[in-house]
Amino acid sequence: TDPFGNRDPRLRGTILCPGDIFPYPFFSNINQYDPFNNAGDRIGGDLGSRAGFSWTKNVDRYDYVRSGTNNWKAFRYAEVLLNYAEAQNELSGPSNEVIAALNQIRTRADMPSVEQTFALNGWVMNQSGLRTFIRHERRIELAGEGLRYFDILRWKIGEQVLQGPIYTVDAPDGIASISTENGHKNKYLKTVVDTRYFNNPKFYFWPIPQSAIDASKGVLVQNPLWK
Repeated sequence: TDPFGNRDPRLRGTILCPGDIFPYPFFSNINQYDPFNNAGDRIGGDLGSRAGFSWTKNVDRYDYVRSGTNNWKAFRYAEVLLNYAEAQNELSGPSNEVIAALNQIRTRADMPSVEQTFALNGWVMNQSGLRTFIRHERRIELAGEGLRYFDILRWKIGEQVLQGPIYTVDAPDGIASISTENGHKNKYLKTVVDTRYFNNPKFYFWPIPQSAIDASKGVLVQNPLWK
């Protein structure tokens, strides 16, 4: 009944979850994100999302559905640290320098250190184990920043993570943190909103636009996988 509690703090720094409270100065009586009951937030509605979640990262939460603006951070220091950690681990495996770089990110996010996390979960600190950890850390820390898709392509994991149905939020028993006052009902069975297909090696590459091939006058030829 409370699936969003006791999670990585970066969840709330990235995603607006059902039941979350956010500042809303224009309509002070509506300050809870409720995609089940509130007309403006409703799943599939004009202002709602398809899945029942919304963004908080890079969004002005004091002017959420109007014209608020934030400066877009094109390249964050966290990405520098993650790039360094990944490259060093692939080169020579775990090291104090790699772990120190990752711990800068973990400390800022108020998460346990790398060493504590491995110990708590009984994970083995080797190149493979740290690779899995770094990839997960990139997914969480850099969510919504336009990097995940390209990470998937270069890691060649599309068949595992971009294949299958996409669902709405699953709340068959209701979300405890969402108010049930005034006759509101929190029951919402998850439904499929999209089905993703990543079942062909060609999806790791993009086709050359036909317009570019035509303009090259025979110099460019189409990627064989896309012919």
